[in-house]
Amino acid sequence: MQAIHLVCRREGALLKNLSPIDPVRGRYRSGFWNLGRETAQALVGGWVYLHETKARRSAFGGKVLRWREVLYRGERLVEFDLQYTPNVREQKWRGEAHGRAWTGGLVVADLAHEEPDRSEPGCG
Repeated sequence: MQAIHLVCRREGALLKNLSPIDPVRGRYRSGFWNLGRETAQALVGGWVYLHETKARRSAFGGKVLRWREVLYRGERLVEFDLQYTPNVREQKWRGEAHGRAWTGGLVVADLAHEEPDRSEPGCG
């Protein structure tokens, strides 16, 4: 499983291009990311973390439910549907961190809350 950390600035009180799909169920949409199809597909079932800056801990994010390619201002970009959980907040940046990086790139999802649920029904 993979995760990605992205710089997502605020526009007023809200993170840029983050919108609720169904906030009662914790579902949100985040876009518009200049990521390849392979990267987007690798994140399905994985995690997206949104940071205002690389130096600040994550402000939002979630488990990737699905992605789609969208046309935004004449470019084909990626948009994610996310399932928010409180564990995605306050996470440190992982991955590439050079001065111009807006993404850490794909990293292994190995934090405790990122581990897949391995329990099986009927097993005690």
